[in-house]
Amino acid sequence: MQKKYILLQSLILIAMARLARRQSGTGIYHVMLRGINRQNIFEDDEDFQRMVGSLYAFCLRFDEEGNRLPALCSFYAYCIMSNHVHLLLQEKEESIGQKISKRV
Repeated sequence: MQKKYILLQSLILIAMARLARRQSGTGIYHVMLRGINRQNIFEDDEDFQRMVGSLYAFCLRFDEEGNRLPALCSFYAYCIMSNHVHLLLQEKEESIGQKISKRV
């Protein structure tokens, strides 16, 4: 199996071919992001604030005229640590995987 490495600032994602994840009937997922070998994924407070801002942007969105748009997902819980992040979220209209792929 061939691995593909994608560098995203200090976070390295390893994309491996695998079976598609089963979709949840409720749309609720536990999402975990982590650094390789427990490496920190936030270099400084600015990185941390950028992550919090990105999560906030999924919930509170506006169009060009300033009108509020529907949230992309709802967060039930989150835990942000220096070397990994846990999110408990519920996707809305579009699958969260499709949305994240578009934003990255």
